[in-house]
Amino acid sequence: MIAQLDQLPMKQQLCHGDPNPGNILLRDHDAIIIDWNNASTGNPEADLAEYIIMIRYAILPPHLPMKRRLS
Repeated sequence: MIAQLDQLPMKQQLCHGDPNPGNILLRDHDAIIIDWNNASTGNPEADLAEYIIMIRYAILPPHLPMKRRLS
């Protein structure tokens, strides 16, 4: 996966820098991205790739209710 990120084209677009579910609020069927402290310029596909890796390989704490684990 890292090799694929290295092959992304160079871009100078706004990147969040810390994509994770805790930085996405849902309001009236819209997603609002918060916490832009790590924002930078670069390739936004890298933010997306980081988010996908986090969701795919995250190990959730066992004390979390099953409903929260699936949402």
